[in-house]
Amino acid sequence: MGSSLGSRRLLTRETITAMCDHIEFLHDPAFRRGDAGRLLVIEDMPVRINGVLVTVMAPFATDGASIPKWIEWLMVLVIGHQYAPSILRAAILHDWMCRMRHHWGSRRTHQVFHAAALADNVAPVRAWIFGKAVLWFGPQWKPGAR
Repeated sequence: MGSSLGSRRLLTRETITAMCDHIEFLHDPAFRRGDAGRLLVIEDMPVRINGVLVTVMAPFATDGASIPKWIEWLMVLVIGHQYAPSILRAAILHDWMCRMRHHWGSRRTHQVFHAAALADNVAPVRAWIFGKAVLWFGPQWKPGAR
């Protein structure tokens, strides 16, 4: 009886990351408290996405890993709070990509968020939860939309 088990790849951090975009944060963001409970990124935050340099331009206001009120209790258990260090860089990049939406669609933006969470060593299950949360409940648009 033949088995294909030997050819299956286990879903480890390495195999999941290999299936995703390659994200490299070049340094931590510098920020301060802004208006309405947001963080204000005060220095440019360069990121390489598949080898292409993308820069989150300062000043840039972010609400971190924003969470819909009706599911906030669950997400607090998963990530802690919306500015948790483990997800902050991915959230900043995601918020910036949402604002620059005419360059790419929402699906692509949410995929990069998932890959960025993995790049920041978020556990694969948590990164999957984050990725699905923004895909299902985040903003939706087509490439080229303003």
